[in-house]
Amino acid sequence: MGSNDAHSNSGIVESNFYSKYKIMIDYIYELCKDCEIILITLPISNLYPSSRQVSFNNQIRAIASEYDLKLIDMEAFDIRPHLIDSAHPEYSGMKAMSDFIVSELLK
Repeated sequence: MGSNDAHSNSGIVESNFYSKYKIMIDYIYELCKDCEIILITLPISNLYPSSRQVSFNNQIRAIASEYDLKLIDMEAFDIRPHLIDSAHPEYSGMKAMSDFIVSELLK
C-alpha cells in the first residue's frame, strides 16, 4: 500500500484507518504465516495535509507497537521534490526512498 492510498476515495478515512489497516495486517499473516511485516510511515507529500499525515502515522506507529512489528519512520522524509505527478515518484524519488529504507533496515 502506498502513501497515495491514504488519500484515495476508497472509503478509508482517519476514523476507520486503524481498523482497516489491522484487517490488512491480519490478511497478510493469514496468507503468509512466516512472513516478516515491516511498516513504514507516510512521507511528506502534496497528497494530504500534514495533519492527516501525522494522524495516519500515529495510527501506523500504534499498530506496529500492537503487533510488535518493525517500523521505518519516514515522517520527516520529503518526497515532494521527486514526484512526476501528485503521487508517484520519478527515479530519483524511488532511489532516495529505497536508500533511506535500506539504511534503516541495516541499523
